[in-house]
Amino acid sequence: MASDVDLDPREARDRLQDLKQDRHLLLGRLRIPWKLMVASGAVFAWFVADAASATPGTQYQANHNNLLAIGALCVTAYFVERETGVRFRKMGLKAWALLAAVMIWTLLMFSVALGLVSLGHRLWIAVPILLTWVIGTLGSAGVFRTCVESMRHG
Repeated sequence: MASDVDLDPREARDRLQDLKQDRHLLLGRLRIPWKLMVASGAVFAWFVADAASATPGTQYQANHNNLLAIGALCVTAYFVERETGVRFRKMGLKAWALLAAVMIWTLLMFSVALGLVSLGHRLWIAVPILLTWVIGTLGSAGVFRTCVESMRHG
């Protein structure tokens, strides 16, 4: 590929090194947007809270709020990108594992909440909802931190 710029290979290497240092510096200054992490934790908790309106049994039909929750997570991810100014093009294996763990936790707590509702203990579903909010918030922060680290290393 032809270029109008005559660039010494040493100078090109120095420029690339400067870009890498700049990226490390910028990513080092990047802080976790906790308000948005709490919002994503709330979305996971909302999914679990959907069990409160369910009527478990043979006639059980799932509500469609789970699709709204997925949409809300996408909107939250957009706002993370907008607030931080960083677009994560790829997630590492650790980030995917953390996300999967939070999703499995959420499904487990949804099942627990459905069990509590079926036993007539609707008030007790506040416990799995709050636990999911905390785990969802911390898990989202972990995914964010892992994505930043993967950008720092490559």
